[in-house]
Amino acid sequence: MALKVRPLTEHEAAALARLAHSRTAPHRVVQRAQIIWANAQGETAPAIARQAGLSAFRVRAWLHRFHHHGLAGFTDAPRSGRPRQHDE
Repeated sequence: MALKVRPLTEHEAAALARLAHSRTAPHRVVQRAQIIWANAQGETAPAIARQAGLSAFRVRAWLHRFHHHGLAGFTDAPRSGRPRQHDE
């Protein structure tokens, strides 16, 4: 059985379309929006994974996360430990 994203609301569909084609949003957010948008258009997780250069497991994880958290799930989760420091 193929994993299918839940039906999108009008607001979600508009936001996903805008994010999936954005040139100014962070790459990770754009890629996540493209995953959800492609699945909503009928693409399967393995096909999306090939196009995005990710594993099918990771694509399914983002579909599940969107199902549970909606658009708010696109942001990175807090990480434990001290933030990385970069020297100039």
